[in-house]
Amino acid sequence: MKKKSIALLLALTMCLSILSACGGNSSQNTGEPTSSDSIPNTTEQQSDEKEEQPTQPPEETEEPTQEPEESAEPTQEPEAPAESQPAVPAEMTYTFDPATGTLVCSGGGEITKDESDVWIDVIKNALFETNSVVCKNEVKKVVIEDGVTAIGKEAFYECRNLTEVVILDSVVSIGNRAFFATDLTSIQLPDSIVSIGIEAFMGTNLTSIRLPDSVTEIGRSAFENCYNLSSVQLSSQLTEISPFLFKSCNNLTSIQIPDSVVSIGSEAFMGTGLTGVTIPDSVVSIGTTPFHSCPLKELTIPASVTEWSGGICDGARTVNYNTGEYVDELREVTFLCEATMDNVNHLVGDLVDRSVTIHAPAGSVIEGYINRKIESGNAKCTFEPIN
Repeated sequence: MKKKSIALLLALTMCLSILSACGGNSSQNTGEPTSSDSIPNTTEQQSDEKEEQPTQPPEETEEPTQEPEESAEPTQEPEAPAESQPAVPAEMTYTFDPATGTLVCSGGGEITKDESDVWIDVIKNALFETNSVVCKNEVKKVVIEDGVTAIGKEAFYECRNLTEVVILDSVVSIGNRAFFATDLTSIQLPDSIVSIGIEAFMGTNLTSIRLPDSVTEIGRSAFENCYNLSSVQLSSQLTEISPFLFKSCNNLTSIQIPDSVVSIGSEAFMGTGLTGVTIPDSVVSIGTTPFHSCPLKELTIPASVTEWSGGICDGARTVNYNTGEYVDELREVTFLCEATMDNVNHLVGDLVDRSVTIHAPAGSVIEGYINRKIESGNAKCTFEPIN
């Protein structure tokens, strides 16, 4: 019995030791929360990071600010169609149809002569001829296409059989003697034209000309010897009637000088068929004998005129071709401008010996000068003062 009791006690002791061991393990497991205490720390760090994240959105919003730079490309897209179109050639090109005599000028820039200054590139390049006279006789019509900016000096000089020219809107200037001595009968100038050179249409067969309002400058003698010219419309932006501009245009019987003109050059209308003309109040300067050999019947010099380089009405008469003598057509001359003692003879001296009635302000230098001539018996004119 005693042995059994001892054995039983030992068994109980072992069981207790086992249970205590198990309890220790469970206490260690329950002690793990001490390590799990770090979990809240990681969540706190994550929450801290989340709280710091609001400082990052500005960095993210920087990308949208860069997007307009990328969106700037669409603003350039409209240029793409222009690039896709055929570019205007940098150099002039010419084609010629021998059946019709039509020369087409295209490309960019100015129609010019070659370096030898003997003939024009137009003729040389289009016809491949060495005889310039033959070349020029072949051209009957010229078409100047869009892209050409200027018709240069002597571009179609003495192309005798050239009768028709078509010019598109890109041309801004016509050079000196560009159509000199051609058989050109008509031309329509585009609204892009700004300047016309010296003798540009001299000696042509033009019957009419319209200078668009874009024209501000015309060189001297531009239409001289255009004997068939009978109709002219001047630009409203023109400031000068240049010297000899319409000299010997004997079929030109009337013209309207625009209010923009401030000067009329020497012999500007010499030999025209003008029977009357109105000089606007804008004119300040008049050159030597601008109406020489004109059949003017009356003329008024406005008060605005302060400069003249010769007798304004000197030579304002026509020629009797049977006798070779001048025939006076002028009957009335009105001077609203004032003269001085030094220049009065220069202004009206030619009129004193002609059968003309002169009008001038009462008490003016002109009145005193003419009355002295009449009293001395050295005058054929009469005087009527303007009160």
